[in-house]
This record gives sequence, C-alpha cells and structure tokens, in this order.
Amino acid sequence: MKIETLTNITNTVKTTEERVQDWNQERGLIKTPGELKVANNISFVIEECIEALTDMKSEEARKSALVIADTIRTGNIKQLADIAQEEKLNQGPDIIVPDPEQVIDAAGDMVVFALGLIRKQGYDAGLVMKEVLREIESRKGSIIEGKFTKDKSPEAQALWYKANFKKALIKEIQDDSSK
Repeated sequence: MKIETLTNITNTVKTTEERVQDWNQERGLIKTPGELKVANNISFVIEECIEALTDMKSEEARKSALVIADTIRTGNIKQLADIAQEEKLNQGPDIIVPDPEQVIDAAGDMVVFALGLIRKQGYDAGLVMKEVLREIESRKGSIIEGKFTKDKSPEAQALWYKANFKKALIKEIQDDSSK
C-alpha cells in the first residue's frame, strides 16, 4: 500500500512528458535515433485517426495505418491523394459520427505517441514544445474555412520565430553521439 501511494504521489509531481518518457523507457521503447523506425511510430498516430473517424477496430486500423505510413514514407503520397480525389472523399456528410470520448481518447493517445517519438529522437519533449509554441505564437494570420492560415506577407514573416530544437537535445544523448 505504501509503495502504491508513493507511486501515485511521484506521478502527480512528474510532468506529463516525464511520465510518457518513463512509460516508453519501462517498455523498452526508447531506441537510439538510428534504430528508430519513424514511419512505424507515425503510423500509431494515423491508427488513432482511423479509429476516431471510423468504426474500424484496432487491429484492422493498425494494418491500414502501416500501409498509409509506408505509402507516405516511400514517396507515393500522390497516389493516396489521387485516390481520394477520384473517390471524391470529404464531399458528403459523415457516414459515421464519431463518439466524442473516442475522439478524445484517440487525441490523448496521439499526444502520448508524439511525446514518445520526440524522446526517441533524443529530445526533451517539454523543451521541444516550448520552442514549437514560441514559433506558433510568433505567427499572425486568420481563420479560412476553419483552418488557421499564416499571413505570409514580408512584414509578418519578419516577425516569425524559427524553433531552435538544438536547445531541446538531451545532453547525455549529445555526449554519446559525439564519441
């Protein structure tokens, strides 16, 4: 009982990024950047999108996600776009209205996969997010058809901040790679 309570206390003190890093570490998922199969990791996010937007079950969604990620990885993304255009995807009403909790679950899983992927690449997720947010917050623009569109005028671009991810590299990984 005391150990469980101590774990709960420790988990409330740790950041979300630290907890995701621990989760990946405990399962042996942290690899050196050279061992990492990025397309496979990206496919986890695609799988969650499929599950959130369809009635496809996890195993079937996983297979589809791997095919999609591999198609993108091999440079055949235009084929997918052409198929979507031929099928006139996104032209009609949703066939399946996603359950809000299923969408939230998928989005949460995507965050876990994304934070894990950042760490697996040798970066501190918290510092990466600080840089990303600083870059995003430096942009001005407007909402067009429900999507934020950057103001690309020279005046606006002069104010853009470019994320410096070197600030987020994990020191021990930097030290190992220099040997």
